[in-house]
Amino acid sequence: MSVSSHCKASRSSGNT
Repeated sequence: MSVSSHCKASRSSGNT
């Protein structure tokens, strides 16, 4: 559930 949010946050930072 929280994974989706984490993935998006990581992308915003520029981290894969």
